[in-house]
Formats: sequence, C-alpha cells, structure tokens
Amino acid sequence: MNSFATRTVRDLALEIPGATRVFEKSGIDYCCGGQRSLADACAKAEVTIEEVMKSLELANCSHSAAEEPNFLTATLADLIDHIVAKHHLFTSNEIERLRGLMNKVCEVHGQNHPELETLRTLFETLGLELGPHMMKEERVLFPYVKGM
Repeated sequence: MNSFATRTVRDLALEIPGATRVFEKSGIDYCCGGQRSLADACAKAEVTIEEVMKSLELANCSHSAAEEPNFLTATLADLIDHIVAKHHLFTSNEIERLRGLMNKVCEVHGQNHPELETLRTLFETLGLELGPHMMKEERVLFPYVKGM
C-alpha cells in the first residue's frame, strides 16, 4: 500500500473503486490536480497520507461476498429487498453525486470541450429515465412478485 504514495491521484482514481469518494471527502482534487502524487495531493489538502491510504485500502476491499445474499438460494423477496436496499439506493445516490460533478466539470472545462455538454445531456436523460424506472419496480413490479 505504501507504493500508493508515489502514484498519481488520477491513476488511483481510475484503478480503485470508491477512490473518488475518498478523495472528495479528503478535499483532494483528482480532476485538474490528478497529475500530483498522492503524497503531494495530501499535503496540499492538509490531510495525512496515512489516513487517506487507509481509506483507499478500505475502499479497495469494501465489497465483501458476505454482504451479498446467496443468489442461488435466496427467496425472491430477499433478492428484491437486496436490490432496493443496495442497488436502487446506490444508483439514486450516485446519480446525485455525479450530477454535481458533471456540472462542475462542464463549468470548468466546458468552454474548451463543448462535447461535455452533450455528455451532460445524455447523463441527465439517463437519470431522468432511471428514477421512474426504479420507482415503478418498487411500487408495482416488486410488490406484485412478492405477492405471487
């Protein structure tokens, strides 16, 4: 894990699931400041590298098979509850988080990269379609399946 200190923030953000959330909580810029080493980025953000590295390690190992139901033996009701509690909640939260990041990137880089506006429009369309889709599953499809 100590080798992370010399790696660039951008590389870590690309390689470690959840790294961007760690960086956001720590005040580390992984976009425009992504070329910095993790050690330099931590110094600039005035956070200890040990704390960030520990958070990155947790993010890298956070998904445990013990958290998942056994999909081969779980009941449909258990699978539905898992989908709603884990995937729907995660998706809703990520759409909101990513919307803010998308807006920020468009504001900072949009003038030099007009294609970002197209990407933002596509992302908004996706978000607008996923919300009602998940709601329909939760209010119509899943109750129907559970009642079978």
